[in-house]
Amino acid sequence: MQNAEHGASFIHLLWPKWQSMRSRALKKQTGAAGRFGALAIIGVAFWGFIFAILYRLLVYFRGIPEIGPLLAGKLLGLILISFFGMLLLSNVIASLSTFFLAKDLDLLVAGNLYDAEPNTPRADAGNGLWLKGDGRGGLIPVPARESGFLAPGNAAGLALINRKNGKAVIVANTGDSLQVFAIRKP
Repeated sequence: MQNAEHGASFIHLLWPKWQSMRSRALKKQTGAAGRFGALAIIGVAFWGFIFAILYRLLVYFRGIPEIGPLLAGKLLGLILISFFGMLLLSNVIASLSTFFLAKDLDLLVAGNLYDAEPNTPRADAGNGLWLKGDGRGGLIPVPARESGFLAPGNAAGLALINRKNGKAVIVANTGDSLQVFAIRKP
C-alpha cells in the first residue's frame, strides 16, 4: 500500500527495460557478443574522449585568477544542459521514427467533448474506433461490431495495460465509470 501512496519506485519504472535487456541477452544469436563488444569499446572510447576534453577545459578555466571557478561552474552548467537537450531530442526522434516508420501500427481512438460553451452543441457523436495497420503504412477502420470496441462516453484517456491473461485497454470517461476492453488474438 505504501507504493500506491508515493507513486512508482525507481525499480518499478526500470523493470520493463531490464526485462527487455534480459530477454535479448538470453536469445541465441550469432555474433551478438562481438557486436556488443565492439559497441562497448566504441562507447568507452567516445565517453573517454569527451571526459578528457572536458577535464582539460575545466582545469584551464579553474586556473584563471579570480573568475576561474565561476567560469568552470558556468561551463559545467552549459554542458549539463547540452547533454540533457541531446538526450531529449534523441528520445523524441526515436519515438517519432518508431511511430511514422512502423508499417503495422494500430491506432485506437476515443473521445467526445461534453464541455462546450452554452451557444455550442456538444460534440458527442464519437463511439471510439480501432484503426488497424495494413502492413503498408495505411490504416483500415474496423467497425465496432467486429472489434468489440465501443466507447461512446466523454473519454478523457486511454491506457494499455498488461494482465495475467493478456493485454487490455482502459478507457477513462469524465464523470463516469471506467471501461475495460480485453485484447484477444484472432
